[in-house]
Amino acid sequence: MSKSVGPKKQNNGMIWGITVVISLVALVVMIALLVNWQLDLFKSLRAIIVGGASWAGIIYAMKEIRVRLKLAPIPEILRRPNDWPISIVVALLLALGFYALWSIQAFQYMGMIGALVAIAVGAIVWAREATKPVYAVTISNDGNKLYLPAGSKLMQSLKANGYVLFAQCGGKGTCATCRCKIPAGLPQEKRAPTMYGPLNEKLRGEGWILSCQIVLNSDITVELFKPLVQKWPTPPATATPGSGPGTPPTAPSKPATPAA
Repeated sequence: MSKSVGPKKQNNGMIWGITVVISLVALVVMIALLVNWQLDLFKSLRAIIVGGASWAGIIYAMKEIRVRLKLAPIPEILRRPNDWPISIVVALLLALGFYALWSIQAFQYMGMIGALVAIAVGAIVWAREATKPVYAVTISNDGNKLYLPAGSKLMQSLKANGYVLFAQCGGKGTCATCRCKIPAGLPQEKRAPTMYGPLNEKLRGEGWILSCQIVLNSDITVELFKPLVQKWPTPPATATPGSGPGTPPTAPSKPATPAA
């Protein structure tokens, strides 16, 4: 049986130090460009606001495309460690779009200034995410252990790591098809009414709870309801022979991927 791989220790001081340096450099370069282009105050603000908002939308779209490609039936060659081929495909699509628009001067201004705004803001967002506490989520069905940052939603994080639950309502807490049990880490007094949704008294008494309504703030153990798990993580090469459909594979423990 493979050993659990714990989360990497973070040097929070170094992370925030790097963030401050990156943000300051981006700010200085942005001011230098605005002065060099001799843009008036209105055009400068337009470039900062519109450019920054545009880049925010682009980054969000890239994240969504990447997540959907990871879960799509794509060629196995694209499924490499950290899914870097998928990131390259998304980056190439973005580059084609920029190439088509780069001849427009206003787009050049807003694109470059927006990129610097995105770099500064992105560095701060990255630092906040990187310095969050990390909690262990143990899947009792297969013994796998995931490491997820505080504030992650359980159902979405399970999906990002290969555990695709039925979730008929899409995570709105109205169908109870994403239910699971939390035998350790979530005491009764911390379970809000929304975590039960439409579950009847019998199911509640058996310990079932909605995974889509659980936000991580401690180490927990999760027992998934097998009939409603549509997909399990890809089994390793050493999977136990004879594991049939619906049987959770013996997946190796690994650092987990949080939800987008």
